[in-house]
Amino acid sequence: MQLDTQAPTYFVAPNFYPTQNAGYDVEDPAKLTKVGVRGEVTVDEIDSALSLVNSAQTQWKILDAKSRATALRTLANRIENMDLTDCAILMNREMDKPYPEAIGELANCAPIFRYYAEMAHYADSITSISYATRDALAVFYANESLPEPHLA
Repeated sequence: MQLDTQAPTYFVAPNFYPTQNAGYDVEDPAKLTKVGVRGEVTVDEIDSALSLVNSAQTQWKILDAKSRATALRTLANRIENMDLTDCAILMNREMDKPYPEAIGELANCAPIFRYYAEMAHYADSITSISYATRDALAVFYANESLPEPHLA
């Protein structure tokens, strides 16, 4: 499903899903006009999303460090080659973030993925000397409407 800013949805990579709950209007803080609808997910939708991300984490965990590094570098390349104008405009409308600051923030995304790609490469190169594992222990989700955070 493509993003429809006028329908309540939520995102679990790589798709947007319609939520069963009512949406809430999103306003452009500069003009005080409606620019979209924000979805509020249900507990069942949270559980479904957690199931998907836990499955993805399991698949990521079995990849060797070189494959992880390659995937992270590919993502960094895609970010660097994207036109970030629409995203920066959206950041300006949603958060009233100045456009140049939004572009600067987005420009920092690719180097972060490159850093972790290098860390994966480095971790793989030292495994013959010492052995260390770093596994994600859980996916954490907190929502103000829930009595306590869910830990999957």
